[in-house]
Amino acid sequence: MQGAAELKEDLDTSSLSGYLKIGAISTALTGILPEAMNQLSTIAPQLRLRITPGDSRSLYEHVASGELDAGIMVCPPFTVPKTLRMQVLREEPLMLLTKDPIDKSDVRSTILGRNLIRYDSNAWGGQIAQQYLNDNDLQPDVLCNLDALDAIHIMVAKGMGASVVPYWAGLKTDDVHATPVSEADSYMRQVVLLYKSTPRRPKAVEVLKEQLMNNCNFP
Repeated sequence: MQGAAELKEDLDTSSLSGYLKIGAISTALTGILPEAMNQLSTIAPQLRLRITPGDSRSLYEHVASGELDAGIMVCPPFTVPKTLRMQVLREEPLMLLTKDPIDKSDVRSTILGRNLIRYDSNAWGGQIAQQYLNDNDLQPDVLCNLDALDAIHIMVAKGMGASVVPYWAGLKTDDVHATPVSEADSYMRQVVLLYKSTPRRPKAVEVLKEQLMNNCNFP
């Protein structure tokens, strides 16, 4: 029955009903999608989002293969093929996350003087943070590597170390402090919506894109 319903939706490409299959990184699940979904419930009440969580690399592969209609992820560090399109939703400057407030002039000494909870350099977003460290010849003691910004937040709040991370959507600064690194705007993490150049559900993807863009203002 589910397959028959999805086939009907595929034939009716202009429909704003049925399911749209999207993927999202963890910070998008908590910081971007909820308000967009709230708006969609009014604009397109018959449209349902089937959401798959994942990391950017796996979500990219699922969109490219057609398993997902769209994905909210970190911008790929390579040129995407013409069969795919991207819309930038957010640009997130790099910050030093610490338990206590520091002066901007103390960013370098703080990174070198504390354990680094490193945003995993194998992750696309983590590559940006690592590039900043490399460019500034910063080689701190690394406590651990994590591709989980919410977990990094918790560890910093407990005083376990500092972390160089993007100012992600939904970052709460009631128990941590985010200080811009030098030339922070040169080390932006872009969060994008990736989808096929010829989407299975073009009208639904367009409405989703519009609502995401309306709800992705910094911070």
